[in-house]
Amino acid sequence: MSSSIPVARPIGQAFERDSYTAPWGHPPPPPPVPLTPRQLAIADLVCRGFTNAEIARAFGISPNTVRNRLADAYQRLSVTTRAEFVGIVLGLQR
Repeated sequence: MSSSIPVARPIGQAFERDSYTAPWGHPPPPPPVPLTPRQLAIADLVCRGFTNAEIARAFGISPNTVRNRLADAYQRLSVTTRAEFVGIVLGLQR
């Protein structure tokens, strides 16, 4: 019986990161981009439960600056919510 469906890829191709595709058809996500020192300092307070206004007062900056720094940090870590952000940051600290 002849089959035109390939059973396996050559071993060299199977472990090349650039050519790997997950079973559901998407490439793996890129590794997290490190946060800046200021973003890490803000992240520390976010993880402790501080609000943007409290963080702003602690650093002597405006709440809008805190919001903008967090938005950039969310983008660097590919998250959209504060809860996701906290989870990733706590995972990076381990």
